[in-house]
Amino acid sequence: MTFCWVSLGQPNRFSGGRSTEAKIDIFPHENLVRDAIKVVSDNSYVQSHLIWRIMDAAATVAPNWVIDRACPPAEKILDEKKADRYEEAIKWLKKARNAFYMSGRREEWQTYRESLIK
Repeated sequence: MTFCWVSLGQPNRFSGGRSTEAKIDIFPHENLVRDAIKVVSDNSYVQSHLIWRIMDAAATVAPNWVIDRACPPAEKILDEKKADRYEEAIKWLKKARNAFYMSGRREEWQTYRESLIK
C-alpha cells in the first residue's frame, strides 16, 4: 500500500534533510521511476551514486534520460584525462550502455563507444 501524506493533509515526511536520498530509494520500488528522475532533475547537486541508483531503474522507462545524463560526465573525465577518475567514467558508461541495450540500440552504443576510443 502506498501512502500520500500530502493528500492526507499530513506533513510531507520527505521535505528537507535527507529527503532526496529517501525519494531516490523509495520511488523506484514503488514504480515511480519518473518521479525519481524529477527529484534528480530538480536538484542542482545529487551525488553520483544516487543518480546511478535511478539509472538502473530508468534504463527501460527513460533510456534517453539515462544516456543524456550518463555520457557527459564520462566524456568530461576522459577528455580531461583524469586517470584518478577513470573508474567513475566506467560506471557512467556502463549506465549508458545498459540504457542503449535496453532500448534496442546496440549498434548506436557501438558507434558511440568507438567514438570515445578515437
